[in-house]
Amino acid sequence: MSRLTDAGLPVPSTQRAQTRQQAVVAAQRRPVVVKREAADVGRGAHVALAADGMLVPDAPFPGPYIVQDHIQTDASVYRLYIAGTHVRGLLKPNLRAQRDSEKVTPFDVEKDLALLAIRTGDALGLDIFGVDVLFGDDGPVLIDVNPFPGFRGVTDAVQMIANHIATVAL
Repeated sequence: MSRLTDAGLPVPSTQRAQTRQQAVVAAQRRPVVVKREAADVGRGAHVALAADGMLVPDAPFPGPYIVQDHIQTDASVYRLYIAGTHVRGLLKPNLRAQRDSEKVTPFDVEKDLALLAIRTGDALGLDIFGVDVLFGDDGPVLIDVNPFPGFRGVTDAVQMIANHIATVAL
């Protein structure tokens, strides 16, 4: 997150908390999202929403934790998949929806959103990756970056990735 912030990209205010008690203190009874710091597969299983500002003191999953400001939104997640300069988008209807074909919808990624995704990769040194974006009151906000996404639901993912690899290899 600090590298994204340093690059001037829109991210929620973020703090690290070693223990659950530190996460509760960092939340300060304001609307937050608490994530498990360790990047593991779970599709949202290690995310606790406290949009009402009330973060329960008991840990629903082990720490350390990342505490981020809650973004006021319709909760639709714009999931972007990037290979080089090619960007594809899938819309998840809410933060808890699984990534199966019945709950995500492909969408045409507008130029500004595609540029944001590519700038994210530039800031992190990534060519093939995924980005989750929420649209808040002030526009798009990056809430997650996946350096090794599955590209589930992206119909031309194999071609997209192969084209990028071929371009880099030349």
